[in-house]
Amino acid sequence: MGKVMRKSNTALVLFSGGIDSTALLEYYLSKKYEVSALFFDYGQPSSKNEKQVVQEICRYYEINLIKSNTGFSLTNNNGEFVGRNALLITAALSFLPSNYSKIAIGIHAGTPYYDCSQTFVEDCQRIIDGYFSGTVLLDVPFLQFTKKQIIDYCIQKSIPVDLTYSCELGHEGNCGRCLSCKDRRRILNE
Repeated sequence: MGKVMRKSNTALVLFSGGIDSTALLEYYLSKKYEVSALFFDYGQPSSKNEKQVVQEICRYYEINLIKSNTGFSLTNNNGEFVGRNALLITAALSFLPSNYSKIAIGIHAGTPYYDCSQTFVEDCQRIIDGYFSGTVLLDVPFLQFTKKQIIDYCIQKSIPVDLTYSCELGHEGNCGRCLSCKDRRRILNE
């Protein structure tokens, strides 16, 4: 029995309401994909603000939003939620309608974490292939992009970055202490 071909016109985007995942929504919409956004509350301090932002951005783009609570919190280890991306990707498999061909996540270059690496993507793809016989792709179009390149993409595509939210600590605005806020301030001059 041969490998089933992946459908090419649907994407389930893991969506936090940040710059990277918002850029992903635009990326797939511009390529005429049928897109749905999937937001997970995994006990992150920013979940309340993220929930509000993801709803607003999904209304802006007129796409379907799926929200889910993992039912437990992940431990923050000096800015890294160890296992978060793996957990979210495998949990997304349960929300994957039969016609979706891609699960997309906005990981990018410039971070030292295993779950932002090519090796991680390949490891996860092997697991997904085990469940879906090669019909579902873990897609990471920004894997080789730096944060600045993602921002440049956002500017080029007129992505509403002002609607996004990035504070990992859950502050109303920019806390200035977490890595995401520091990146945002440095790159966007906020």
